Amino acid sequence: MEGKLEINNIMKLIHALSLEGKLEIMSRLSSEIKSDIPPQSNPVAKSVLVDRLYGAWKDIDEDIFKSILESRTLSERDINLDA
Repeated sequence: MEGKLEINNIMKLIHALSLEGKLEIMSRLSSEIKSDIPPQSNPVAKSVLVDRLYGAWKDIDEDIFKSILESRTLSERDINLDA
């Protein structure tokens, strides 16, 4: 409950600010939150993933590959992009 009271007090202060002040607060909060989020692009993790996935299909029966290829279809529709 104490946290909610603090947030309500902060919101009262923010309400009295100009639009520019509110935008500045939003910008700073966004930066603060982003700095707490771990980066999504981790080259080490990608390398490990590639190593784990390499050859993942090597033990799959050849008939499955044929089935996948045969199930694919090609469209023979005429597509007019001038319309």
